[in-house]
Amino acid sequence: MKQKKKHLKRYSPETHFVSASKDKPTILHHADSLHKKGVTHLHVVVGSDRHKEMHHLLHKYNGVEGSHGNYHFKKIQVHSAGHRDPDAEGSEGMSGTKMRHHASTGNYKEFK
Repeated sequence: MKQKKKHLKRYSPETHFVSASKDKPTILHHADSLHKKGVTHLHVVVGSDRHKEMHHLLHKYNGVEGSHGNYHFKKIQVHSAGHRDPDAEGSEGMSGTKMRHHASTGNYKEFK
């Protein structure tokens, strides 16, 4: 994970990236942490294939105490990062699997 965050910071140094950890393994744990920091409106961006699932999950536990902690946002919005066609070329067909393949085969041009 450290390697991924290193590359993300190089790509977008002004963005604060947070990832799953031993202490915060799920998005519910991260929601709890953000709520404790005073965030009142949560915006989450996910792939189109996870939009419905994430919307349901985050709303289901809004205001509910659980092993993840407790959060209560005034508003939760889940945004789709857009539809991805895995067979498309370029960014339209971007996937972690393709990126790992390019990295492992040394295909820097395609990875970039």
